[in-house]
Amino acid sequence: MLPNSNLFVPRIWDFCKRSTIENPPRHVVFIFCTTEIHKVPETIISRCQKFDFRRVGLETLVQYLSEVAQNENININAPGIWAIVKSCGGFIRNCLVLLDQLSNLGVDEITPNWVWELSGVVPEHDLLTLTENLAKGEVTANLQILQDLIEYGKNPFVIYSSLTGFLKDLLVAKTTPDNRQITQLEEETWLELVTISQMWELTQIQASIALLMSRQQLMRDSEAAKLWLEATLIELSNIKQEKQPWTNWKTIQDAINWGKEQLPHLSQSELERHWNNLTPIKGKKAPAWVQLVQELQMKFQLQTA
Repeated sequence: MLPNSNLFVPRIWDFCKRSTIENPPRHVVFIFCTTEIHKVPETIISRCQKFDFRRVGLETLVQYLSEVAQNENININAPGIWAIVKSCGGFIRNCLVLLDQLSNLGVDEITPNWVWELSGVVPEHDLLTLTENLAKGEVTANLQILQDLIEYGKNPFVIYSSLTGFLKDLLVAKTTPDNRQITQLEEETWLELVTISQMWELTQIQASIALLMSRQQLMRDSEAAKLWLEATLIELSNIKQEKQPWTNWKTIQDAINWGKEQLPHLSQSELERHWNNLTPIKGKKAPAWVQLVQELQMKFQLQTA
């Protein structure tokens, strides 16, 4: 078995092709392992049987770690195991290593707080608070949370990545609040996120994710990462506080005309039908109309992609 075969230089592949792949010994099977199949030459792939292995499911991994913890007499609660799986991205070896490290802490019970502390992952309750503060425009509170996380040893790039992923989950919560299974969030966190999503407009979430993605390269600069993250949090608050489109509407026709600008593929009669069937949000049709138009935009984009 040859692991990390994507690191082989062309000379090694040429040697393998001549001496083993084209004329292998009858009693030997060569297994080339890689997670980057695109780096393996096509001349090699075409001469091998290719097997794609998928990542172990989260539920299966949680069950496996629970059995390991029980066999090794490690006292860890169920949320703690889930925290290990999520912080390690579902990789079995990383989960086992982290579980082993946690078992040496000498605590009575391993909880998610210990997992977050040791793994460097940003706790979900902090991400919920950051997201809610962004919705409320509380910049100072978010900057204080950022400062506290960094003082506790969290890497700025990890904070940035966690916030980006959490805003993606916020987008899912906003568009399909019944699809928790496509995220890795626990039910309690998901329900809170669905509630917070009502404070956001769809376009604001999309703009926030786009802003974070545009800062990816800048955030990799370890020396200035904290500065860029602080500046980005301030900009995200500005996105949330942008003027809503309905502030310029005086009649129903103004709202429908705005919808026509966003959805040019729909006819006037179709837009009027959508407006008439609209369910108000807190007694107001304008925010419900903006939300519906944004959802129709996303569906159209997915259909034409």
